[in-house]
Amino acid sequence: MICYEKDGVQMIVNENMVRVMESCGYKRVVEKTAPSSAQIPLDPAQTIETNPSDADMGEPKTGQKQYQRSEITRMSTSDLKEVAKTLGLEVTEESTGKMLKEQIIEKLGL
Repeated sequence: MICYEKDGVQMIVNENMVRVMESCGYKRVVEKTAPSSAQIPLDPAQTIETNPSDADMGEPKTGQKQYQRSEITRMSTSDLKEVAKTLGLEVTEESTGKMLKEQIIEKLGL
């Protein structure tokens, strides 16, 4: 494991990330084994703890995802149809992506 620092932020990364970190402007600080509190889990299926202050950044408690206008404009027609259905909009086989985008943006007030 290698420790890098940039703008007061220290990151301990695997040796595979050397070129990436250096290309992003990070400077090598110390090369040593990471402390046990900073070990990277080997199983990607393990859950990741979140900071309590990040709770409001996820989906709202009502269970409905909040979309940004740019997200909606980049969606495929099939994704737009799913979102429109969850919002209670009428979706038909003839519904076009442009029409659905306009309806969703209007419904969400974006």
